[in-house]
Amino acid sequence: MAHFQFQARDRNGSLQQGTIIQPSLQAAIGTLRARNWLVLEIQALDETRELSKGHGLGWWIPARAIDVEITLRQMSVMLKSGMPLLDATRTLYEQAERRQLSMIWRDISEEILGGDSLADAMEEHPIFPPVVIYLTRVGEQTGELDSTLRRASDIVRQSRLLRSKILSAMAYPFVVFLAAVGISLFMVFNVIPKIQNFLQALGRDLPPMTQTLVDVTTFLNTNVYALGGGTALFLVLAIALWYWEPSRYWIDRIFLKVPVLGKVFRVAAAASFSRNLETLLQSGVSLLDGLHSIEKLVSNRRLSEQLTNSRELVVEGSSLADAIRQHADFTAMLPRIIAIGESSGRLDEVMGEAADYYEELLQVSINRLAALVEPLMLLIVGGIVGYVYISFFMALFAAAG
Repeated sequence: MAHFQFQARDRNGSLQQGTIIQPSLQAAIGTLRARNWLVLEIQALDETRELSKGHGLGWWIPARAIDVEITLRQMSVMLKSGMPLLDATRTLYEQAERRQLSMIWRDISEEILGGDSLADAMEEHPIFPPVVIYLTRVGEQTGELDSTLRRASDIVRQSRLLRSKILSAMAYPFVVFLAAVGISLFMVFNVIPKIQNFLQALGRDLPPMTQTLVDVTTFLNTNVYALGGGTALFLVLAIALWYWEPSRYWIDRIFLKVPVLGKVFRVAAAASFSRNLETLLQSGVSLLDGLHSIEKLVSNRRLSEQLTNSRELVVEGSSLADAIRQHADFTAMLPRIIAIGESSGRLDEVMGEAADYYEELLQVSINRLAALVEPLMLLIVGGIVGYVYISFFMALFAAAG
């Protein structure tokens, strides 16, 4: 498919201009003539030049979750205002601030023009989560695409905020640790060797504590390539194990058993499950289809497997509450909340209230985790920096004496 810029006059004599996507110049002219328009000028666009001109460095940054969230919200607003679907996708293509996102919406426009539905076109691009594609398909079937896209945007937003909360809680200890390591390395590799040379020139020995630190430094300097290679090998192995499904399952299972941290993961999963199920049910999605979509959203492989098992139990006739209750890795309160929703016939509303509760509980759990991690990190960092500084001052005292 190619892009053509045109100028034409409609049957009323009004000037029309814009961009049209067609496989060839003849097809583009034919499409315009089919509208009873008189083609005045038409030319193919240089796609690479059009996509790159007038954009800064941000244009080349890969699209993020917040970009997907914003474009879904924008499309919802455009459709609600009465704009045709194809015009809405073209607007997103032309106004996107990320090259990747612009290319995605361009492809979606072409696929819709070729006869695909919006959901089918979005399914070709992994940047859209499965639940977003499913909600889009439901919206197309029910004729409420604008509202379902708004809900899809809300789901992406909630998922992004959950990740952001967890990462923010861990950012401060990590930065403190890196700063301490940087200061220690500067002292060990730059300052202490100079003091060592000075003492050796005076014919004096280093204090035992400082000598131990110097020995460690010498070992690191001597074996820097071996240690660097070993570290790189370890990182490659860790990444491989993380992306290999059998090992990832056991890693996720271990994470759920870690004190405090495991609770954060379970509460985050419960919050995400509750919010997504509420949104899907309110959009008219059946319970089974909703569970099938949510399974793919849960990043923890252990919990995702348990959701799959729960859905299979529901298919066999079990209630959702009883199915969830059989899996100990979910929070104990979740099946009780679901049971209330099922018995009252207000499962979607109850899941919304559960999501509010779990999101508040998640914030409390994250704060508690941070309160535990920060003192531990400061203790470790203080020990490292303290040892280096004491060794440094002992060397100074030895030089002065």
